Amino acid sequence: EFDRSISFGEKVLKLADELDNKNSKGMALLNLGVSYREKGQLSTATNYTEQARKLAVELGDTRLLAAALLAEASVLEKQGAYLQI
Repeated sequence: EFDRSISFGEKVLKLADELDNKNSKGMALLNLGVSYREKGQLSTATNYTEQARKLAVELGDTRLLAAALLAEASVLEKQGAYLQI
């Protein structure tokens, strides 16, 4: 099911870019990161969660920022990188 989630997430990301909707883009990035984390593709997950975090800071969106930080910490935990959390 994560492949399906990723497929939809990529479509949402593309549409959000086309519409210049940064809030939707941030959520799409976050959801893609979570989906890739669950698939075990941790470097790809990190890429998406970092992008979501940076966009959250740019937008001043504290909810997205909190979710992105939690997602990043979860990826680091799966990598065994406890000192980076």
